[in-house]
Amino acid sequence: MEAMGPLYRDLRSRYGDEVEIHVVDPRNLFTIFALILRDARAHSLSVWKALRTLFRIPVTGVVVNGQLLARGRWPDFAELKEVLGDPKTTREEVAGGLA
Repeated sequence: MEAMGPLYRDLRSRYGDEVEIHVVDPRNLFTIFALILRDARAHSLSVWKALRTLFRIPVTGVVVNGQLLARGRWPDFAELKEVLGDPKTTREEVAGGLA
């Protein structure tokens, strides 16, 4: 769990409130199921891909936009940046009140 801390901080630092981050206990299947289905609908994934993601999530896993990005490990921040792209606003704009 400690390995997730730097990843969480990097995501918050770069993307702020533009991303939703959910840390879910793997025993909480209802929440995991609901989040996967919600993301699948929001990102136009097929039911098959959503179910595939749901059944492949290990204890340590990262799901981005309804799809499993990393399984059994915490991904590097660079991997997440590649999938998420650039933030819509820069942190300086938010701090300056322009966003």
